[in-house]
Amino acid sequence: MRLCAILFVVMIMVSTVPVALLAVWEQQQSLDREVASVSEKHLLVARNLTTALDRYIRDAQSVFLATGNHLSGDGKQFDFHEVLSTMGFRHVCVVDAEGYIQRLQCAADCVKTVQFPAAVFHSLASVRAQAQASPGMLIMSDLLRNQAGQPSLYMVRANAGGLMTIGELDTEYPQKIQKSISFGRGGHAAIVDSTGRIIAHPLDDWVAEMKDISGLSVVRKMIQGETGVIQFFSPAAKAQMVAGYNVVPRTGWGVMIPQPYQELVDKSNGLRLVGVAIAAVGIVIAIAISWWLSGMLARPLSNIADIAMRVADGDMTLRVPDSRRLHLRETRDLTHAFNHMLERIDSANTALEVASRQALAANRSKSEFLANMSHELRTPLNAVIGFSDMIRHQRLGAIDNAVYVQYATDIQLSSQHLLELINDILDLSVVEQGKLILHKELLAIEPVIQECIKLAIESKFQNGAAFLTDIPENLPPLFVDRRAFKQVVLNLLSNSAKFTPRDGQVTLSVALLNGCHVISIRDTGIGIPKNKLATITNPFVRSETNSYKTQQGTGLGLAIVKSLVELHGGTLVLESDQDRGTVVTVTLPMGRVGSQSSLPI
Repeated sequence: MRLCAILFVVMIMVSTVPVALLAVWEQQQSLDREVASVSEKHLLVARNLTTALDRYIRDAQSVFLATGNHLSGDGKQFDFHEVLSTMGFRHVCVVDAEGYIQRLQCAADCVKTVQFPAAVFHSLASVRAQAQASPGMLIMSDLLRNQAGQPSLYMVRANAGGLMTIGELDTEYPQKIQKSISFGRGGHAAIVDSTGRIIAHPLDDWVAEMKDISGLSVVRKMIQGETGVIQFFSPAAKAQMVAGYNVVPRTGWGVMIPQPYQELVDKSNGLRLVGVAIAAVGIVIAIAISWWLSGMLARPLSNIADIAMRVADGDMTLRVPDSRRLHLRETRDLTHAFNHMLERIDSANTALEVASRQALAANRSKSEFLANMSHELRTPLNAVIGFSDMIRHQRLGAIDNAVYVQYATDIQLSSQHLLELINDILDLSVVEQGKLILHKELLAIEPVIQECIKLAIESKFQNGAAFLTDIPENLPPLFVDRRAFKQVVLNLLSNSAKFTPRDGQVTLSVALLNGCHVISIRDTGIGIPKNKLATITNPFVRSETNSYKTQQGTGLGLAIVKSLVELHGGTLVLESDQDRGTVVTVTLPMGRVGSQSSLPI
């Protein structure tokens, strides 16, 4: 992504996001204020409505008790028709335990039979039981259907002598007071009984059905006797509602005053339009300023990046031109610093090229010197070895003094060691010059390894050190240079034997993995320090521990092994813990490339 685009986007966001957030925040605050105001009003209306209903129930109970007392007495009968009709009673009657009517006071509707309707009487069983348990106390039922199927409420009181007064009350007054509450596009009132059945509601079908809405959260709270304000989803309005709710103390009825939440949102949307307009103006201004400013800041950086890419392609003569249109001190300083850096890099590269050529020439001279020196030293050294061997074995005549024989033995051993070092130096010199020619052939791996093991055991292993092998049968042949491969295995075995104590163990294993031969040599010797693992395969590098210093060597063995393995296209991996042992893993490919290869390092 371009810097100009990033600056442009960031500046727009910095300038517009706060304005947008402010507009959203103000709208939310306005909505919260509207919800708080409406909630308080709705709760107040719900409480007023429950007060009115409570007063109505209290008056209805008084009329019921008066009528019941009159019917239960033996005095003159009065007509309570008008007052019962006013309170919404259909009738009040006194019945015996089987439901036979003993006395009856009609109002809007009369029972036509001598026995109270059996279905209704059965529906009132729990209410009658409560009344019988508390003689003289008025018990009011929840919403039930009368004989005609109309929603009705019943008041029941147990009298003396096993009689019972039952009054049937219609729901006209609750419905009338519910219909008087209407506001906004969907604000209304709803009244339910203590079980959640609708007594009064704007939907007449729900009223006639006595619909059970106890599943609504607000109705559950009213059933539990709670009061307050809540938001809930209304199945009737199919919308989210905010409602104040309260409970009628005498009956447990719930009264709620819900209003669609969207109406409150719509009222607060006016401020959103203002916020959108302000944000739009801010965005237009921000776009213009951001476009100009981002271009001014990014243009010099773009020029520097273009010059840097061309310099990376090799043209060190390029420089960033001074801008005549910009006067920013920082960009001018950056341009000068970049040009100065290019000049320094150009000078440094020139010096490095000269130093590199000199280093290559010195390295070639060193390699040639080592090769020549090795060749020159081997001839007289072979003579020393040969003559010392003749003296040691007294081939030209007996030597009386045994000390001279011992001296000759020491000379021969030292000369052999020196010859090995010279051979190592010569091998490394040949490899470094890229002159080593590998004569590759298909080679059975087990016989060669067994030969190397025999040589290492005879010459290097200390008495008491154990040697184990794990070489599977029928291994496919290796395509390697025989001499180089033997040198790799023998050097590694010699190293393990040299640094493994008498009670230690060396294990050589061979395996096939991903089309390669994997040769692993594990020992329980003194190990390699962690700080030397990365450089131990470099020429002339040895460990600095006392245990290593007591062993002879120049530090060329692993360097030669690594070079020979890599000439074969393989890898060498070293793992070691000091005083716990070392694992050397050589991986060589099996594939046949050709009969000869000459590969420079």
